[in-house]
Amino acid sequence: MSDAFSKINILKIVTDHVSTLKDFGRSKISRSDIFIFFILPFFLSALLVYFKVNLNNELANLLITVFSIFAGLLFNLQILMFDIVGKVSDVKDLPSSLVSRQSLIRRISILESVSLNISFEILLCILGVLVLAISTLSKSLAFQILFSLVVFYIVILFALTLAMVLKRVHALLTDEIEIQKRKIKNINNA
Repeated sequence: MSDAFSKINILKIVTDHVSTLKDFGRSKISRSDIFIFFILPFFLSALLVYFKVNLNNELANLLITVFSIFAGLLFNLQILMFDIVGKVSDVKDLPSSLVSRQSLIRRISILESVSLNISFEILLCILGVLVLAISTLSKSLAFQILFSLVVFYIVILFALTLAMVLKRVHALLTDEIEIQKRKIKNINNA
């Protein structure tokens, strides 16, 4: 029976994402990152619900659309990341004057983290759509409050993780731009 569910077990996606919440070069997961990415969204969600910001059908439909669009975009980004990881081997063949071993290790580490974070973001999109779809069926006030709390948590967690992915992709692009500048400089000096 466990083999049947192993194909849809999402726990590995969550644990892999959590494993990226550490400072570069350190093996220990950052407590402050755990607070920012998992505990703070809960408090912010509870605060929204406390101040009577509830999920209505119009907001639910908007968020379903947003999560659906982001899921598609993130799947495409995941495929792009797969292509980029394949090209890292091209970078290792460059002379050490263009790219250092430490830079290559950093790049591979960021690529791995971004890929794991994107998988988690896709999972959040899917969970968001499912919870939102179920929430539109419920008429009970208690369930509406509960669904509001869960949806706000997912939205905040999604936004924070997206900001982290953006920062990491920015670091990758900055590294790549520097490598290309060094290539051009070497060509001009030759």
